[in-house]
Amino acid sequence: MKKTIFCSLILVFLLTSFNLAENTKYIPFQPSAEVQYVPDEFVVSFKADAGEFTPVLSKGMIQTGNPGLDVLNRKFGISKMEKEFPGAEGRLSRYHIMKFYGRRNLEKVMEAYASLPFVDRVEPIGIHPLLDIYPNDYYFSGQAAP
Repeated sequence: MKKTIFCSLILVFLLTSFNLAENTKYIPFQPSAEVQYVPDEFVVSFKADAGEFTPVLSKGMIQTGNPGLDVLNRKFGISKMEKEFPGAEGRLSRYHIMKFYGRRNLEKVMEAYASLPFVDRVEPIGIHPLLDIYPNDYYFSGQAAP
């Protein structure tokens, strides 16, 4: 008796799961030809031996107390430096978002920071498009604001 009930439950489960999978729509991801980045911000990861930086805004520019970093901050007009992962410890605590004002070539700014001996890596901040995804919901088309 228990075996019959168990087998019938499994059969019902399998039949409903096949029915749900049949209604799924697959929309392939089509990446755009042009990759976009935030034009005035980038991420800098400092090496472990670089120590901690305390960014201070002085006369519209960020000063950290590190001479090499402060020279580049003045050169490129860095006006904001904040931790990418506040409260993180270890490797993630060394990632900082840098923001500059003015029309500057993002690649050249990143190359200058990457040349510092205590910088581990420099990355642009990507802008990713949202995909057209339709949920597997029978009543989706009947909602007020699809």
